Amino acid sequence: MRLIFSLLLLVGCTVQAAEPVQSFTDDLGRVVNVPLHPQRIVSLHDLDITIPLIELGVPPVASHGRTRPDGSHFLRSGVLLTGVDFDNSNMTYIGTADIDIEAIVAAKPDLIITEPSRNTPIEQLEKNSADGQHRSS
Repeated sequence: MRLIFSLLLLVGCTVQAAEPVQSFTDDLGRVVNVPLHPQRIVSLHDLDITIPLIELGVPPVASHGRTRPDGSHFLRSGVLLTGVDFDNSNMTYIGTADIDIEAIVAAKPDLIITEPSRNTPIEQLEKNSADGQHRSS
């Protein structure tokens, strides 16, 4: 079954070696080990990933978002659908079209979720993880 989105998992951010994981093949054809109970999720798309996560009761620690003309940030349809936005939650804004790698690393994710159509800098994210390793093969 083809997955709806690709998953990235960076080791050394907050994942403990003994944490139980589940392995599967993502849209990029890589085998990834996903924590069974991720605690620090980063979403690389607000409407397609962040909003459903919030609706499921698993709000990400950081998310892609949009920028208003005044420079403030928001989740597309976030307030309308969930009542959650950057200004009323602890969620960190990580950018719009160009994501902020340093902000993602600073969020200490144990799971990063992106879309297959997004030009995600996977190698750069892996390189900037705490120990420079990743859990995909």
